[in-house]
Amino acid sequence: MQALSIEGREISRVFLIDDDPDVREGYDGILYDLNVRKEEVTKIRNVAELIKFSDWHDGYVCDFQLTNTMYSPINGDVIVSSLYEKKIPAVLCSRNAEMVSSVRSLRHSIPCILDARDLNGDNVVAAFSTCIKEFSGTFSRQRKPWPALVRIENIVISGDGFARVAVVVPGWDPQTMIEIDVYPHQHEFYQLMLDTLDGGDIFRAMAKVNLDAEGLKDIYIKDWALIK
Repeated sequence: MQALSIEGREISRVFLIDDDPDVREGYDGILYDLNVRKEEVTKIRNVAELIKFSDWHDGYVCDFQLTNTMYSPINGDVIVSSLYEKKIPAVLCSRNAEMVSSVRSLRHSIPCILDARDLNGDNVVAAFSTCIKEFSGTFSRQRKPWPALVRIENIVISGDGFARVAVVVPGWDPQTMIEIDVYPHQHEFYQLMLDTLDGGDIFRAMAKVNLDAEGLKDIYIKDWALIK
């Protein structure tokens, strides 16, 4: 087997993650033309263990919905974003995953989501290339983050350890509500925000947003901060 030379990095192994062994085998066939070693991940105990056995020359193709069986305790959005944070290229493969509120909270570290119908060698190489460019700070216009005011309008759902909130980013589209999941460990003002919303008021904060995102499925909001 050979290695793929992508943006100065040699990718010699691609891991395939899906809770259905037939789908993993299908990924292998679809990506045959990549001519690199493909390895099926047969079970996931935790993301830390997965990262421990990954190195600079690995890439990942990962399904989104993984927790319906005993295959994995976490879904693919958490895996792909965790790999991205460790500078390991990965692509999330699923239909309409980008519209899921839990995915949107991690979208800044999930550059590429492929519909299963669009999975092929060329698109995986392009996705890996996007990841590797972003690792060095090179973002496309649509993915580049900018400081922006965010207006949290209301709580959509309040769950165990998280809340789904409706957000407006006036600098992107003042008419569009963006639903996103927020968590106490990600937002130091989490309780203040919920208390404000419960009181019937709008909560305002600053964040980094890709203001040139082409649509709702592409937008992300990260690095939230209180307005000083």
